[in-house]
Amino acid sequence: MARQRKQYLLRIPQDLYDIYETWAGDEFRSVNAQIEATLVDAARRANRLKRPTPATGEDRHREDRHREDRDTAPAKPSSRSA
Repeated sequence: MARQRKQYLLRIPQDLYDIYETWAGDEFRSVNAQIEATLVDAARRANRLKRPTPATGEDRHREDRHREDRDTAPAKPSSRSA
C-alpha cells in the first residue's frame, strides 16, 4: 500500500525553485521529490526523524548500498588481549 502524504501549497522564491529544478534534474527526480528528499535529509541530520523511511527510490537504493557496505565490512580486531 502506498504511504499517505500530506498535500499543501508551498510558496518559495522563483530563484530557489530554479535551484531545486536544476538539482532535481541532476538526480533524475521531480522537483517535489527533490524538495522532499532534502527535507527528509535535514530531519535526519537534526535527529527529528526517528525511523529511516526513504521517500524515493534513489534514497532506498542508497540505504541498501549503505547496509550492504556495513554488512560486508571486515570485522574490527578485538581490543581484548588473549
